[in-house]
Amino acid sequence: MGSIRINQVSYFGNKYRYVSPKFDRAISVIEGPNGTGKSTLLNLIYFALGGKVDEFIEGSDEEHKEIVYDTNNYVELDVKLSGQKFNLLRDFKENKIKILADEAFTINGEEYPKAASLPVNRSNSETYIFSDWLLDKLDIPVMELFSAGKSFKLGFYDLARLIYHSQEPDRTRIYKPNDKNSFVADSVQVRNAIFEILVGKNLRDLYAAIGDTKSKQSDYDSKRIILNEYKSIVSEILAQNGFKEVINEHHLRKKIEDTQEDIERLNKLKLEHYSSKVVLPSGMELIDKDKRKLISLEQSLKREERAKKELLKEKLDVKSVYDKTVEDISRIEKILHTHKQLSLFSSDTCPYCLTTVQRAKNKCICGSDIEEGQYQRYFYEPSEYYELLSSKIKSIETIKLAMSDIDDDLVDHNSTISELVDTISELEQKIYHRIENIEVINNQDVVEELDDKIFDLKSSVNDLKQALKLETKLARHQSNVSTAKTSLEKAKLHEQKMQASAANELLERISEFNEIYNNYMVNCLEGCRNAEIDSGNYIPSVNDGEYKEASARVPKRFFYYLTLLKLSLDKDIPFPRFLLIDTPETHGIDLDNLNTMLSTVAEINGNDDFQIILSTGVKKYPENLSDNVVLTLSKKNRLLKTVSH
Repeated sequence: MGSIRINQVSYFGNKYRYVSPKFDRAISVIEGPNGTGKSTLLNLIYFALGGKVDEFIEGSDEEHKEIVYDTNNYVELDVKLSGQKFNLLRDFKENKIKILADEAFTINGEEYPKAASLPVNRSNSETYIFSDWLLDKLDIPVMELFSAGKSFKLGFYDLARLIYHSQEPDRTRIYKPNDKNSFVADSVQVRNAIFEILVGKNLRDLYAAIGDTKSKQSDYDSKRIILNEYKSIVSEILAQNGFKEVINEHHLRKKIEDTQEDIERLNKLKLEHYSSKVVLPSGMELIDKDKRKLISLEQSLKREERAKKELLKEKLDVKSVYDKTVEDISRIEKILHTHKQLSLFSSDTCPYCLTTVQRAKNKCICGSDIEEGQYQRYFYEPSEYYELLSSKIKSIETIKLAMSDIDDDLVDHNSTISELVDTISELEQKIYHRIENIEVINNQDVVEELDDKIFDLKSSVNDLKQALKLETKLARHQSNVSTAKTSLEKAKLHEQKMQASAANELLERISEFNEIYNNYMVNCLEGCRNAEIDSGNYIPSVNDGEYKEASARVPKRFFYYLTLLKLSLDKDIPFPRFLLIDTPETHGIDLDNLNTMLSTVAEINGNDDFQIILSTGVKKYPENLSDNVVLTLSKKNRLLKTVSH
């Protein structure tokens, strides 16, 4: 199944910056007193994965002022998703996340050259967002739920409510608060779906099947409505063309064939009336008229062919720009990677040894007088390179649209050229025929009468062909409805099959969850005889709900998350084998109980095929986690560092 592995997190802004150590262990501990940035670090990770963090929003109750009032600031996450390396960049002022990779990758079936940008929030049901891509990398389909008469798609931020063990002020809750602050998004149905999707493949597939059935039902209903509307339109158009009743596609084709045979018969009859022939001026006039028309058509054909050549040249030019933009993106990525390793973007760095130099204002590193503005313009901030990268990514999207438009224009030109070639060929045959028969028949009246009949029959053929087009489209709509109905019936049958297998799997998973969870709780709490989750809402209870000690709320919630991780290592379930745990020592839990609780983390054995990033107070962790401390924060060594200018 899919997995998340954080390698490094960085924050860049005009006022503050931070680059974390490498999280190269399965368990990474960040220690520090309150107010030094532990929660901020975990929130930066969550934010980079598309989550909403209230304190990063201006005007929120608890603004993180350093971040909210910084400028040109963004977070960068070096991450592996199911073993594939990506760099995720999220600007604090944009609704998009940039995705960078070492090689081309696909998004929603379309290939991107090492870089792409996706919106964080969904503007409508069809919008493909970052969360959809992230879930796809984790092999979790995007589930559509229907509640209170509304439908909405579950995102990674929903599933993260059982992945990110945030500092929850109300420890009676298990789930992290939902990002949307919505009653529907926090309903029992949604919470149950989150748990079920994370613990079972069949349960995940069941929700996918339910969503698929709803989607197929919607598709069938919409196609049926279109068919009914199209039927009324076709009937009205046919009536306007003299068809008093509906004629199906088969009989329309037969009528067209019969009428064309009548036209051919009348043409033969007309030829029989040619007898003694005399050259008349009117014959030459008709030939001259057709010649002028032929010249006009040939000029139009040349114009179309010339326009087609220009489009082909334009397509080559656009393709060249596309290739160059891809090269530019790759070059900028290399520059950014080099900076990340060596911190090159500074006007106070020696170009030889790369050490920081205390440079006096208006003085070069060598000591010569310089103009500060001129000096600075040879150096770029990382944010400027990311802005340039963002521009290049947008250019790629624009270029793709331009190439698509050119292809559409080429199709139109090819169609027009084909029609012109056919028309010219017909006109040439007509002129040739007039020249062959320039000596005109004696019985002109009979011929003119035949011409009138032929004209009427040709008009009838045109009407029949128009009706045939409508009937063909109508038949296509009818076929679409039939296909949609068949798909809906199959989806319903598949959903019914999944119901039974998912129910059995859920019973097994609940039993396995309870066994792990109960073991954790009994070993941690003296007064705990048994602990298990309710099969209806998956909320845990201790001693059948009788155990009320406040300090039990901490392990009760903590072990819920840890059990999900442990279960993912023992069983093949969608849970991404990743936990963010933020400062669990609250609600009066004493240090001994805290150490007992946290010691279980070090005992997890998954061959490093998982990751836990845990923040806690200074030395508030058991001895078996002491070697896992990767970062120690203090009042003097806070997370965000002021950028020196």
